[in-house]
Amino acid sequence: MRELEGQNAESVLKYLLTALAEFGFDEDYLSKNLIAFTCEGAFVMLGIHSGVGQRLKETFPALLLWHCLHHRLELAISDAVSTIDGFQPIQTFFDKTYSVYSFSSKFHNVYLVNILGSPSTAKQI
Repeated sequence: MRELEGQNAESVLKYLLTALAEFGFDEDYLSKNLIAFTCEGAFVMLGIHSGVGQRLKETFPALLLWHCLHHRLELAISDAVSTIDGFQPIQTFFDKTYSVYSFSSKFHNVYLVNILGSPSTAKQI
């Protein structure tokens, strides 16, 4: 992992292409095999005039650009529940639960055992 030179499309694109090249995916290979670019829909990533996706499309014209379906769903649900009175405590509960389990491997393992029913099943995951 490296730090980007900037938080703009040019820096992200430069880093992406450099990282791909380091793994043997040079421009020639990508022009023949890269079919889609999927990301969250931030302007830097999918901006219609100069986002990373558009810049990739200039080099790889057949490239399909796609706003990540999971991220779009999250945005839609977030917009929908923000209009529901009384939902904030439920959202806070889920956010705090996620924070506890996502940052602690011990709690994460306990959670898997409780959800999946046995330590052996949890270890398989």
